[in-house]
Amino acid sequence: MSRHDILTGVNLQLIKDNKNHCNYLHFHNENGESLEDELGDIDSKDIMLYMSNECGLIDCHGEICKITKKGFDIINNGGWIKYLERENKQVEIESDKETERQELKDEIDRLTKVNLELQNKQMKRYIIYSIIAFILGGILTNLKDIFQLLNLQ
Repeated sequence: MSRHDILTGVNLQLIKDNKNHCNYLHFHNENGESLEDELGDIDSKDIMLYMSNECGLIDCHGEICKITKKGFDIINNGGWIKYLERENKQVEIESDKETERQELKDEIDRLTKVNLELQNKQMKRYIIYSIIAFILGGILTNLKDIFQLLNLQ
């Protein structure tokens, strides 16, 4: 889980707790301290831009941020971290389903190939049996003539 996501969860709850509006300069870190007081690589504006532009969780007008419908839905269903966990599980499930679909497709392709090979063998047998039947039919039809021919020699 990235620090952006952790801070997003913290500050989404902060905005909700402040009656759906908060100055982004008052965003907190994981410990409840002001992000602006930190000397880290992430500041309040970074989190505000991540939450609004990349995640669509808040709308900002100047320095004031309000939660969007998507943000409220996420908060009411356990928060940002739980949302990401559910999304990751969903991606894993979809990946597993895709893998299973591919395996089934490969099995269908293999069975189709085997089926075609068996059909080709069966067709060859029919042709051979037809030729043998034609020759035997010709011999049996002319059997009397063949015996007469053999007796003359």
